[in-house]
Amino acid sequence: MEFLRDLDHAFLMVKDLAASAERYRKLGFNLSPRGLHGGGMGTANHCIALQSSYFELVGIVAPTEENESYRVHVTEGGKLKGIAFRVPDAAAAWAARRRLGLPCEAPVSLERPVPALGGDAVARFRLISSLADQEIFGGMLFGCQHLSPQMVWHPPWMLHPNDAQDMRALWILATDLEQAAAQLAGIGGASSVRRDGDLATCALGNASICVTGEAGWRQRFPELELTAEQDIPGIAACQFQVQDLPRMRGILMQAEGGCRDQGDSLWTRAHPHQGPWLGFSASQAAGLGHVGEAALGSDDGDGGVGEAGRDAGSSSPPSAFAAPGRSGRTRILFERLCSRQPTASRPKPRVSPISVQPAAR
Repeated sequence: MEFLRDLDHAFLMVKDLAASAERYRKLGFNLSPRGLHGGGMGTANHCIALQSSYFELVGIVAPTEENESYRVHVTEGGKLKGIAFRVPDAAAAWAARRRLGLPCEAPVSLERPVPALGGDAVARFRLISSLADQEIFGGMLFGCQHLSPQMVWHPPWMLHPNDAQDMRALWILATDLEQAAAQLAGIGGASSVRRDGDLATCALGNASICVTGEAGWRQRFPELELTAEQDIPGIAACQFQVQDLPRMRGILMQAEGGCRDQGDSLWTRAHPHQGPWLGFSASQAAGLGHVGEAALGSDDGDGGVGEAGRDAGSSSPPSAFAAPGRSGRTRILFERLCSRQPTASRPKPRVSPISVQPAAR
């Protein structure tokens, strides 16, 4: 319980939410309708719901004390400012981490209305923050428990023109790799972290967190320059997994900002000419690929989805699952997100750490 095994979501703070949403639509993503955060946050969002995680665009719609620091530092291209790990039970995780002396703040509740799913529909979460030193990573690392997963993983929102399946990796630039690796081990467990020269990889059940230095990034990704606005330390890139890479190339070539080839992946910026990098890699196998398979698991468990994806109020998926096209696999995922099978019955996720190109010597 004290260690968190799955990526839940990442969020990008943007200056203009409407313009950013349009940008991501042109990159082939399907976005949820705009939602407003409560609790005086003064922010709104669009979510890109994937098979076992989601990517969140967050924009400021009203100046408040809560979002003051973001208003000062957010740029036109946006900044990746948070990584959330899935938490089955926020209160239990907090208590377990306290017993072991691991960093963690007490759980807080967050909710936002989801009017697109009905007048009284509400997405509810429990968050535990301060899982790591924000100064080391240049962003928030926190835990997220979903109390109403169907408000995020709504099947029609999970079907993307670019056939995106999941987030594959998040790339962080750090100035102290040893400290970063140690703190990631405090989140995912020591066995989840692997060191390979100037790269530290935290292999989660459904994605990887990759940490390197500025020099390591430039050696590993020579075609992906870092701009002056990139925070170091900071979260520099999000890498997605798609089913059809040539199709993704066609979408990127038609979008402003173009396409960069880097090994076996394609890249573009979150904003046409600035902001963090967005990468796209093909599935390792036809169909769902290794991340999707880990999320779905076998027929007798929920695989890498984890218990936190279950709805505390309902064990049955809503009728909205009668969606056309790829609704079959989406329905399977959601049924397992909402299942009530005990943790012990879940198979170990079938996913290996992301393979990366070795840095130039």
